[in-house]
Amino acid sequence: MRRAPGETVKNFAKLVSRGCVMASAFCAATIMVVGIVDVVMRYLLNTPLVWAYDTIKLFLLPGLFFLALAEAYRTRRHAYVDLFLRKFSASALRFLLLTGHLFSIVLLALIAWGLLEKAIDADDIYIIGIEVPVWLSLVLPIIGLLAALLVLRLGAEESEPTNDISTIE
Repeated sequence: MRRAPGETVKNFAKLVSRGCVMASAFCAATIMVVGIVDVVMRYLLNTPLVWAYDTIKLFLLPGLFFLALAEAYRTRRHAYVDLFLRKFSASALRFLLLTGHLFSIVLLALIAWGLLEKAIDADDIYIIGIEVPVWLSLVLPIIGLLAALLVLRLGAEESEPTNDISTIE
């Protein structure tokens, strides 16, 4: 059975966003493990992990947030301001959603470009137990932003917005 080109593209966007959200979940689990190990080492053995805070702050938290963006946009599980949602018709909601997505594309592209420029120009080294180049801390946010841009460009899930809050995904 031959698939429509649009379906193949959406499947690719789905694959990318799912991979990113799995990497985001790995970041969350790693934060918990590093935090627990650091607390045990600090208070029971009196030898804290000197790199724990910086690793979480520089690598894992940005990865956790930015890698989850694509899946949030793809499944429309990002934050909605639903105060006036029931006041709009379905066509007005589609227009507002499109406008929000276009704004998000521009904003995410600017952030990704800025991070990419910073990563390219970065000569600095973080000292977190070992020497780590600054650009390495920007890799996960850039990947997450590019995946979110891909999903926004290729479109979200097929569900149409309505003015019923319970049906918005």
